[in-house]
Amino acid sequence: MKQAFFAGNRARLYAQMKPGSLLALFSGEEIRKTNDEYYPFFADRDFVYMTGIEQKRTVLLAIKDDERVEERLYILPPDPMEERWTGRRLKPAEAEALSGVKDIRMLESFTAQMHALAISGRFERLYLDLFRVSPADADRPAHRLLDQARREWPYLAI
Repeated sequence: MKQAFFAGNRARLYAQMKPGSLLALFSGEEIRKTNDEYYPFFADRDFVYMTGIEQKRTVLLAIKDDERVEERLYILPPDPMEERWTGRRLKPAEAEALSGVKDIRMLESFTAQMHALAISGRFERLYLDLFRVSPADADRPAHRLLDQARREWPYLAI
């Protein structure tokens, strides 16, 4: 699909967000099958609908101040040794070409940057995709960020 499709999906979502909001969407992560084996990875369908990206451990962060929205995409850094075993990773230019998001950053910076935004005093809300098929399902990245928000940023409405 074309990046205009994904950008349009995001624009409709951003129009529903209130000013002074953060949105974090996660592509997901592999589920462990045994000690040394994982089930095949399938990206969260909502994340794919918004970005076109089907890579694990990728995050879309949207920052809405007033009516302006800043988008950031956090991806795994290139690692030729790791990629030999876990598969090829998207390069920043490829992630931009697929999604249309211009600001591509490495995943290891997400936690610190999210924390800095959350404590900046500029935001009142945090939007997360917290869908579960069953309450017994394992926590996903959005649920872990929810737990962190409740502990460290209780002033953010979820």
